[in-house]
Amino acid sequence: MTTDSYERHRLEEMTLADVREGGWQVALLPTGATEPHNLHLPYGTDSLEAWHLADACCRRANQRGGRVVQLPVLPYGTESNLRQFPLAMNLQPSTLTLVLRDLVESVEAAGIRKMVLFNSHGGNDFKPVLRELYGRTSVHLFLCNWYQMIRDLAAEVCDHPDDHAGEMETSLILAFRPDLVRRDADGRAGGRCRRETSAVPLRSAAARLGGHQPPVALC
Repeated sequence: MTTDSYERHRLEEMTLADVREGGWQVALLPTGATEPHNLHLPYGTDSLEAWHLADACCRRANQRGGRVVQLPVLPYGTESNLRQFPLAMNLQPSTLTLVLRDLVESVEAAGIRKMVLFNSHGGNDFKPVLRELYGRTSVHLFLCNWYQMIRDLAAEVCDHPDDHAGEMETSLILAFRPDLVRRDADGRAGGRCRRETSAVPLRSAAARLGGHQPPVALC
């Protein structure tokens, strides 16, 4: 396997010949959301995180001899608690279940028998989906909520472990897409955010402030 082949795991960049020659054993589906992330991060924060982290995981797995294909990011999720904000693009859990069921069927038809749901959005509750599909497909389904897996490490690295649009997510987008992070005149991320002495999760602030004022988060 050449170095170039390590990068040839992104389905959206493949040709039919690439797919046929891939010998894929695992399909990884990054799932995100399209929702506000305070005033300094883009609506696509969750999806960007999902794509970049999934990309790194697939590359590492294939370097170690795996055959993992990275599916395009699913950029919509459940937005029950942020629907009062403009263009928070919501899919009801029942709709999301049907979408995932159809995608699993597509993976199954391709002869792939393992699939990872690589989730980057806390509003996506996929455990009921896995329970519903259990025994109805030959594909073995695995769920990875990566932000839960690193919670202990984030607590060590971050001064203010956050729930949404805070220190951890700001750091990730600064690493992946610094051009999309709004800064103040001094170049600090989150120039329009009100700075607090303690972390205020955006979801809690959003519920308190409603849709007419920007939610507050440490940034």
